[in-house]
Amino acid sequence: MLHPLELPEVITTLGFHIPLWRPHPQSPHQHEFAPQDLIACLSVCRTWRQVLIPRLWELYLDLVHYGRIPDELASRQSSHFRRLQLTSVAKPFPIHSTRLRDLSLSYAQLPLSDCAALIRANPELRELEFTTHLMFLNPAQQQDDRDAEEADRVRGALECPTRLRRIFVGWPHIQFCDVVQILRNNPRLENVGLWSALCLGDLPVKEEEGGSDIEPFTSVKSLYLHLNWERNSTSLLQFLRRFPNLEILKLGNQEGCSAEALVRVLQECCPKLKDILCFGKDVLEAGCLDEDVLWQRFKRLEGEAVGSGCGFVAVPPAS
Repeated sequence: MLHPLELPEVITTLGFHIPLWRPHPQSPHQHEFAPQDLIACLSVCRTWRQVLIPRLWELYLDLVHYGRIPDELASRQSSHFRRLQLTSVAKPFPIHSTRLRDLSLSYAQLPLSDCAALIRANPELRELEFTTHLMFLNPAQQQDDRDAEEADRVRGALECPTRLRRIFVGWPHIQFCDVVQILRNNPRLENVGLWSALCLGDLPVKEEEGGSDIEPFTSVKSLYLHLNWERNSTSLLQFLRRFPNLEILKLGNQEGCSAEALVRVLQECCPKLKDILCFGKDVLEAGCLDEDVLWQRFKRLEGEAVGSGCGFVAVPPAS
């Protein structure tokens, strides 16, 4: 009969309570990787080692692990990864993960085809960030860099996950039709971020009902848009009408955006909106928006809405 401390369920519970991170001694608001206690537990016996090894490799952050762990070892253990973050720091190594819950590819040195393959191989993703090095190029260079076959691979991969709660895509060739398909495929998606300097094309319409507007996406509560308003203004305003439960709108680029048109759409279609955040105000050109301008418009429209019985209530952003 097994000793209780040799039962995998008991070992798993114990391993869960062994911290892998500790406060950084010189920066209490940051943490450093400290797996010493868990590594010590691996030497208790073979059962402990077999059960706790996956716990040790659940999280791989190249900003933390690269240079401290040999690539060959990380590659062999990559099937245990559940959260994976790759940036421009690490050189590519073979990754065999198929059960990732959180994947962040932020300017990763992986070829786009490998990024697409990694996304496809992990259907259980809950969070996905995909930002490519192309975002460093100017819009003309981004357009010239387009490879139709590679773009189709990436597009197909982004449409594969069905359990996402959060997604951020910083890729110049994303289209509104792709975004709509991602939203349709992930009915629990709450947090959406988009970054592109190019035109995202027209919004798709339903073929039935004479080409009516796309359906509302009721799960989305937070939306970040860093897009070219001059190229996408009409479609963007139509797009924003599809989020009746939106609570937070974050704008990373406001140049070319009409405050009046934007606020009118939000007031009409996003009754649960609580906050608007505008980023990069220190580098914005004259005429771009900020929170104060938008909320002043909201307050005026709120009075009009109350007078007409609409009942819209705007909550000013936190200071």
